[in-house]
Amino acid sequence: VHWGNKRDDQLDNVEKHTAWGLEFVDKLSKFAREKADIELAYAKQLRSLVKKYQPKKSSKEDDEIRYTYVCAMENLTNEVGDFAGQRELVAETLMGKVATELLRVHTMVKHERKTMLMDGKRHQQNLENCGKQLEVARRRYEREFREWEKAQQLLEKTESEGIKAEIDKAKQQAAQRQRAHDESKAEYAMLHSTFNDEQKKHYFTVMPSVLKSLQELDGQRVSAVGAALTITASREQEVLPIMSKCVEGMKKAADSVQPDTDAQRVIEAYKSGFQIPGDVAFEDLSQLCHAWPSTTPPVCPDGNPELRKTVSRSLKFSYLGGHLNKSVVPEDFSHLPPEQRRKKLQHKMDELNRDIAKESDQSVALQKMRDVYTKNPQLGDTAILDPQIHENKLRLDKLKQELHKYETWMMEVDGKPLSRSISSRTSSYRVSQGPPERSIKSPPTTAP
Repeated sequence: VHWGNKRDDQLDNVEKHTAWGLEFVDKLSKFAREKADIELAYAKQLRSLVKKYQPKKSSKEDDEIRYTYVCAMENLTNEVGDFAGQRELVAETLMGKVATELLRVHTMVKHERKTMLMDGKRHQQNLENCGKQLEVARRRYEREFREWEKAQQLLEKTESEGIKAEIDKAKQQAAQRQRAHDESKAEYAMLHSTFNDEQKKHYFTVMPSVLKSLQELDGQRVSAVGAALTITASREQEVLPIMSKCVEGMKKAADSVQPDTDAQRVIEAYKSGFQIPGDVAFEDLSQLCHAWPSTTPPVCPDGNPELRKTVSRSLKFSYLGGHLNKSVVPEDFSHLPPEQRRKKLQHKMDELNRDIAKESDQSVALQKMRDVYTKNPQLGDTAILDPQIHENKLRLDKLKQELHKYETWMMEVDGKPLSRSISSRTSSYRVSQGPPERSIKSPPTTAP
């Protein structure tokens, strides 16, 4: 179907249709740009949300004890970040491919359409000019025809009256009108033929060609619109599986939360290793003071308020491990409870073992290289390797000494379990303080 075969006289309507098509392309381009802006803003807000609520790692201890719900939250926020990345890809496609291509098509179609419409209107104007010339010639021919008829009627009347002078004059006028009539008729016939030829050419050749060009141009516009919509849908379809995986990852993160596992990790994190304290002995203060006379007030250990405060402070100091400068951590981790101390020592020993293995591998490699240089001196000088071998040996010896030191502390922890019994602390306090002094006063002597 071609517009030139069906709508050869509808250039004005085609002009309106193509103008509306350009407006549609511009509208679709704006839609793509605004959607891209929305997608970018959405992705930016998601990334800000992820950054705000991403679990922070404050120290290496957090790596040792990772609760399942914390890991789940971290995995979920990571999936949200990946989700935001997919929306950024959609925005990039909309802005880089769809909107840019539509803008190019809009500019091209607008320019080509203007040229084609100007060409079509020029042909229309030519046909209208031919029609006007034909109308002028027709009116002239009609006027000359009437004048010729009048001249013929006058000649016939004059001849019937038989006046010779009048007859000659009427013949001359009739001859003049005949020539004018013939000239106007010939001109009208020529312009009539020209107009018909131009009209056929206009409707069967010129305008169909113009309309066909406009149709092809409009077809390019429609194809560009379809391609833009296809690219948009295809990009959404491409990111959909990845976004589905993100959602699956969120669901998997939620399913990974294990309350029992977290409870066990709390035990591992805070297990002290102290023995459960025994029963607190009952101290009957009346037994300490029963030997004194009722008239003499007893001086008991708890009778002195300052002594009572000293005992309380001593018990707290002994049970909690004493005052410790938090900024200085002992190398042997003796400030920690036994179980936590064991974990720290084991972690340090594992690090030292890894370093020792690394240095040992390097030592073996250096020794092999030295043997190769010894057998083939042309490959290298062994004197270059000797300092490296010596430094490696020093580092290895130092690491082994460190490991031995931590192994000794570990044996101390494993071989000497500690008891944090309050009664033992109380007993140790009594041993260190000694028995309370007793002030014995004689009863007052009464005067005779």
